[in-house]
Amino acid sequence: MPIDARSEVPDLSTRAAEHADQALRIFDHLAGNTEGEEQFEAAWRCGRSLALLGRYDDALDAFAFAHHTLRAMHPSDTPPHLKPLADGLSEDRKRVAYLRDVTRYGLEYLLYRRAQEHRLAGRYEQAAAGYRQVIDTAQDTMTRLLIEKLSTEFTTPEASKKLPGAGVDESPYTAASRLYEALCLIELGQAREAVQRLEAFADEDPATTPEVTPRPDGEAERIAAEQTTLPGDRPIPAPPLLFRGQALLELGRLALEHELDLDRADEYFARLDHWIVKARADNADWE
Repeated sequence: MPIDARSEVPDLSTRAAEHADQALRIFDHLAGNTEGEEQFEAAWRCGRSLALLGRYDDALDAFAFAHHTLRAMHPSDTPPHLKPLADGLSEDRKRVAYLRDVTRYGLEYLLYRRAQEHRLAGRYEQAAAGYRQVIDTAQDTMTRLLIEKLSTEFTTPEASKKLPGAGVDESPYTAASRLYEALCLIELGQAREAVQRLEAFADEDPATTPEVTPRPDGEAERIAAEQTTLPGDRPIPAPPLLFRGQALLELGRLALEHELDLDRADEYFARLDHWIVKARADNADWE
Protein backbone atom coordinates (compact mmCIF):
# COMPACT_ATOMS: atom_id res chain seq x y z
CA MET A 1 0.00 0.00 0.00
CA PRO A 2 1.60 3.33 -1.02
CA ILE A 3 2.38 5.94 1.62
CA ASP A 4 0.07 8.93 1.44
CA ALA A 5 2.35 11.72 2.63
CA ARG A 6 -0.23 14.42 2.06
CA SER A 7 -2.63 12.80 4.51
CA GLU A 8 0.01 12.00 7.14
CA VAL A 9 2.19 15.09 7.23
CA PRO A 10 -0.25 17.85 8.24
CA ASP A 11 -1.56 15.88 11.21
CA LEU A 12 1.92 14.99 12.41
CA SER A 13 3.18 18.54 12.09
CA THR A 14 0.72 19.77 14.71
CA ARG A 15 2.35 17.48 17.26
CA ALA A 16 5.93 18.03 16.12
CA ALA A 17 6.83 20.29 19.02
CA GLU A 18 6.02 17.52 21.50
CA HIS A 19 7.23 14.59 19.41
CA ALA A 20 9.97 16.10 17.26
CA ASP A 21 12.10 12.94 17.23
CA GLN A 22 9.23 10.74 16.14
CA ALA A 23 8.05 13.26 13.57
CA LEU A 24 11.57 13.55 12.18
CA ARG A 25 11.85 9.81 11.61
CA ILE A 26 8.51 9.71 9.81
CA PHE A 27 9.13 12.78 7.69
CA ASP A 28 12.63 11.57 6.81
CA HIS A 29 11.18 8.25 5.68
CA LEU A 30 8.53 9.99 3.59
CA ALA A 31 11.06 12.34 2.01
CA GLY A 32 13.19 9.40 0.88
CA ASN A 33 10.37 7.15 -0.29
CA THR A 34 8.00 9.47 -2.11
CA GLU A 35 8.16 11.71 -5.13
CA GLY A 36 6.87 15.00 -6.38
CA GLU A 37 4.59 17.04 -4.18
CA GLU A 38 4.56 14.47 -1.38
CA GLN A 39 8.35 14.49 -1.26
CA PHE A 40 8.40 18.30 -1.28
CA GLU A 41 6.02 18.58 1.65
CA ALA A 42 7.67 15.78 3.61
CA ALA A 43 11.11 17.38 3.20
CA TRP A 44 9.73 20.71 4.37
CA ARG A 45 8.13 19.13 7.45
CA CYS A 46 11.34 17.23 8.11
CA GLY A 47 13.19 20.54 8.20
CA ARG A 48 10.68 21.96 10.66
CA SER A 49 11.19 18.99 12.98
CA LEU A 50 14.96 19.35 12.77
CA ALA A 51 14.61 23.02 13.67
CA LEU A 52 12.53 22.12 16.71
CA LEU A 53 15.38 19.86 17.80
CA GLY A 54 17.82 22.75 17.46
CA ARG A 55 19.57 21.18 14.48
CA TYR A 56 19.45 24.33 12.41
CA ASP A 57 22.05 23.45 9.79
CA ASP A 58 20.35 20.12 9.10
CA ALA A 59 16.99 21.88 8.97
CA LEU A 60 18.30 24.30 6.36
CA ASP A 61 19.61 21.36 4.32
CA ALA A 62 16.14 19.79 4.42
CA PHE A 63 14.56 23.08 3.37
CA ALA A 64 17.04 23.35 0.48
CA PHE A 65 16.10 19.82 -0.62
CA ALA A 66 12.41 20.74 -0.45
CA HIS A 67 13.03 23.87 -2.52
CA HIS A 68 15.00 21.85 -5.09
CA THR A 69 12.15 19.33 -5.31
CA LEU A 70 9.61 22.11 -5.85
CA ARG A 71 11.68 23.78 -8.57
CA ALA A 72 12.27 20.44 -10.29
CA MET A 73 8.50 20.04 -10.57
CA HIS A 74 7.74 23.68 -11.35
CA PRO A 75 10.85 25.50 -12.64
CA SER A 76 9.20 28.89 -12.97
CA ASP A 77 5.76 29.41 -11.42
CA THR A 78 4.44 27.67 -8.32
CA PRO A 79 0.89 26.36 -8.85
CA PRO A 80 -1.82 27.95 -6.67
CA HIS A 81 -2.45 24.84 -4.58
CA LEU A 82 1.23 24.73 -3.55
CA LYS A 83 1.63 28.47 -3.02
CA PRO A 84 0.83 28.39 0.74
CA LEU A 85 3.38 25.61 1.28
CA ALA A 86 6.02 27.37 -0.84
CA ASP A 87 5.49 30.61 1.07
CA GLY A 88 5.72 28.70 4.36
CA LEU A 89 8.97 27.11 3.24
CA SER A 90 10.43 30.49 2.32
CA GLU A 91 9.53 31.99 5.70
CA ASP A 92 10.86 28.97 7.58
CA ARG A 93 14.19 29.20 5.78
CA LYS A 94 14.58 32.83 6.84
CA ARG A 95 13.55 32.20 10.44
CA VAL A 96 15.72 29.14 10.94
CA ALA A 97 18.72 30.85 9.33
CA TYR A 98 18.20 33.72 11.77
CA LEU A 99 17.96 31.32 14.73
CA ARG A 100 21.13 29.58 13.63
CA ASP A 101 23.02 32.86 13.35
CA VAL A 102 21.73 34.10 16.72
CA THR A 103 22.90 30.86 18.31
CA ARG A 104 26.24 30.98 16.53
CA TYR A 105 27.10 34.68 16.64
CA GLY A 106 24.73 36.30 19.13
CA LEU A 107 21.90 38.77 18.69
CA GLU A 108 24.12 41.84 19.10
CA TYR A 109 26.22 40.84 16.11
CA LEU A 110 23.19 40.31 13.86
CA LEU A 111 21.64 43.63 14.79
CA TYR A 112 25.00 45.36 14.34
CA ARG A 113 25.56 43.79 10.93
CA ARG A 114 22.14 44.97 9.73
CA ALA A 115 22.80 48.50 11.01
CA GLN A 116 26.17 48.53 9.24
CA GLU A 117 24.50 47.57 5.97
CA HIS A 118 22.10 50.51 6.32
CA ARG A 119 24.90 52.96 7.16
CA LEU A 120 27.15 51.89 4.29
CA ALA A 121 24.19 52.26 1.93
CA GLY A 122 23.53 55.79 3.18
CA ARG A 123 20.32 54.90 5.01
CA TYR A 124 21.32 56.82 8.12
CA GLU A 125 17.95 56.94 9.84
CA GLN A 126 17.53 53.16 9.65
CA ALA A 127 21.17 52.70 10.64
CA ALA A 128 20.83 54.93 13.71
CA ALA A 129 17.75 52.98 14.79
CA GLY A 130 19.65 49.73 14.26
CA TYR A 131 22.61 50.84 16.35
CA ARG A 132 20.21 51.90 19.10
CA GLN A 133 18.79 48.36 19.04
CA VAL A 134 22.27 46.97 19.63
CA ILE A 135 22.81 49.35 22.55
CA ASP A 136 19.43 48.60 24.10
CA THR A 137 19.91 44.85 23.66
CA ALA A 138 23.29 45.03 25.39
CA GLN A 139 21.84 47.05 28.26
CA ASP A 140 19.04 44.53 28.72
CA THR A 141 21.58 41.71 28.74
CA MET A 142 23.75 43.49 31.30
CA THR A 143 20.76 44.18 33.53
CA ARG A 144 19.75 40.54 33.43
CA LEU A 145 23.28 39.36 34.23
CA LEU A 146 23.59 41.80 37.11
CA ILE A 147 20.26 40.72 38.56
CA GLU A 148 21.35 37.09 38.32
CA LYS A 149 24.62 37.96 40.05
CA LEU A 150 22.72 39.82 42.75
CA SER A 151 20.40 36.89 43.43
CA THR A 152 23.24 34.37 43.68
CA GLU A 153 25.97 36.34 45.45
CA PHE A 154 24.28 39.00 47.57
CA THR A 155 21.79 38.42 50.34
CA THR A 156 21.47 41.74 52.17
CA PRO A 157 20.52 45.29 51.11
CA GLU A 158 23.95 46.49 52.19
CA ALA A 159 25.67 43.92 50.04
CA SER A 160 23.50 44.83 47.08
CA LYS A 161 25.25 48.19 46.95
CA LYS A 162 28.12 46.32 45.35
CA LEU A 163 25.95 45.63 42.32
CA PRO A 164 27.30 48.38 40.05
CA GLY A 165 30.80 47.10 40.66
CA ALA A 166 29.85 43.64 39.45
CA GLY A 167 30.23 44.95 35.93
CA VAL A 168 29.91 43.29 32.57
CA ASP A 169 32.48 44.25 29.94
CA GLU A 170 31.07 46.26 27.05
CA SER A 171 31.05 44.26 23.84
CA PRO A 172 32.82 45.53 20.72
CA TYR A 173 29.46 45.67 18.92
CA THR A 174 27.98 47.94 21.59
CA ALA A 175 31.02 50.22 21.58
CA ALA A 176 30.99 50.45 17.80
CA SER A 177 27.25 51.11 17.80
CA ARG A 178 27.61 54.00 20.22
CA LEU A 179 30.17 55.60 17.92
CA TYR A 180 28.38 54.94 14.63
CA GLU A 181 24.98 55.97 15.96
CA ALA A 182 26.46 59.39 16.69
CA LEU A 183 28.02 59.58 13.22
CA CYS A 184 24.63 58.80 11.69
CA LEU A 185 23.07 61.59 13.74
CA ILE A 186 25.64 63.97 12.24
CA GLU A 187 24.58 62.91 8.75
CA LEU A 188 20.95 63.53 9.78
CA GLY A 189 21.75 67.08 10.85
CA GLN A 190 21.72 66.38 14.59
CA ALA A 191 25.28 67.42 15.38
CA ARG A 192 24.47 68.74 18.86
CA GLU A 193 22.95 65.41 19.93
CA ALA A 194 25.87 63.57 18.33
CA VAL A 195 28.38 65.63 20.34
CA GLN A 196 26.58 64.85 23.59
CA ARG A 197 26.62 61.12 22.87
CA LEU A 198 30.23 61.07 21.74
CA GLU A 199 31.32 62.98 24.85
CA ALA A 200 29.42 60.61 27.14
CA PHE A 201 30.96 57.64 25.33
CA ALA A 202 34.52 58.98 25.48
CA ASP A 203 34.26 60.15 29.09
CA GLU A 204 33.56 56.60 30.32
CA ASP A 205 37.19 55.71 29.61
CA PRO A 206 39.59 57.34 32.10
CA ALA A 207 42.31 57.13 29.48
CA THR A 208 40.54 59.79 27.40
CA THR A 209 40.93 62.37 30.19
CA PRO A 210 44.53 63.51 30.75
CA GLU A 211 45.69 64.61 34.16
CA VAL A 212 47.25 67.80 32.78
CA THR A 213 46.12 69.57 29.59
CA PRO A 214 47.35 71.31 27.61
CA ARG A 215 51.00 70.27 27.97
CA PRO A 216 54.30 71.03 26.22
CA ASP A 217 55.62 68.91 23.38
CA GLY A 218 57.10 65.68 24.68
CA GLU A 219 55.17 65.86 27.94
CA ALA A 220 52.92 62.96 26.93
CA GLU A 221 55.93 60.68 26.50
CA ARG A 222 57.29 61.73 29.92
CA ILE A 223 53.94 60.97 31.61
CA ALA A 224 53.81 57.61 29.87
CA ALA A 225 57.29 56.74 31.08
CA GLU A 226 56.44 57.59 34.68
CA GLN A 227 52.91 56.25 34.86
CA THR A 228 51.43 53.65 32.57
CA THR A 229 48.11 53.26 34.39
CA LEU A 230 45.65 55.75 35.79
CA PRO A 231 44.34 55.34 39.35
CA GLY A 232 41.30 53.09 39.44
CA ASP A 233 41.65 52.19 35.78
CA ARG A 234 40.86 48.68 34.64
CA PRO A 235 41.85 46.76 31.53
CA ILE A 236 39.61 47.75 28.64
CA PRO A 237 38.99 45.33 25.77
CA ALA A 238 40.88 46.53 22.72
CA PRO A 239 37.95 47.06 20.33
CA PRO A 240 35.89 49.26 22.71
CA LEU A 241 39.08 51.13 23.56
CA LEU A 242 39.72 51.88 19.90
CA PHE A 243 36.21 53.14 19.30
CA ARG A 244 36.54 55.59 22.20
CA GLY A 245 39.71 56.96 20.65
CA GLN A 246 37.86 57.47 17.40
CA ALA A 247 35.10 59.26 19.33
CA LEU A 248 37.66 61.86 20.44
CA LEU A 249 38.85 62.24 16.86
CA GLU A 250 35.29 62.84 15.66
CA LEU A 251 34.67 65.35 18.46
CA GLY A 252 37.74 67.31 17.40
CA ARG A 253 36.62 67.25 13.79
CA LEU A 254 33.13 68.44 14.75
CA ALA A 255 34.58 71.31 16.77
CA LEU A 256 36.55 72.41 13.71
CA GLU A 257 34.02 71.84 10.95
CA HIS A 258 30.70 72.59 12.65
CA GLU A 259 31.58 74.98 15.47
CA LEU A 260 34.78 76.60 14.13
CA ASP A 261 36.03 76.39 17.71
CA LEU A 262 39.81 75.99 17.57
CA ASP A 263 40.27 75.93 21.34
CA ARG A 264 37.71 73.17 21.81
CA ALA A 265 39.16 71.19 18.93
CA ASP A 266 42.63 71.53 20.47
CA GLU A 267 41.25 70.21 23.77
CA TYR A 268 39.80 67.11 22.09
CA PHE A 269 42.98 66.45 20.12
CA ALA A 270 45.08 66.86 23.28
CA ARG A 271 42.88 64.25 24.96
CA LEU A 272 43.31 62.03 21.92
CA ASP A 273 47.09 62.44 22.15
CA HIS A 274 46.97 61.38 25.80
CA TRP A 275 44.69 58.48 24.93
CA ILE A 276 47.10 57.23 22.24
CA VAL A 277 50.05 57.30 24.65
CA LYS A 278 48.14 55.39 27.30
CA ALA A 279 46.67 52.91 24.83
CA ARG A 280 50.17 52.08 23.60
CA ALA A 281 51.51 51.77 27.14
CA ASP A 282 48.67 49.49 28.25
CA ASN A 283 48.73 47.38 25.09
CA ALA A 284 52.40 46.99 24.28
CA ASP A 285 51.68 43.89 22.19
CA TRP A 286 49.65 45.88 19.65
CA GLU A 287 51.19 46.45 16.24
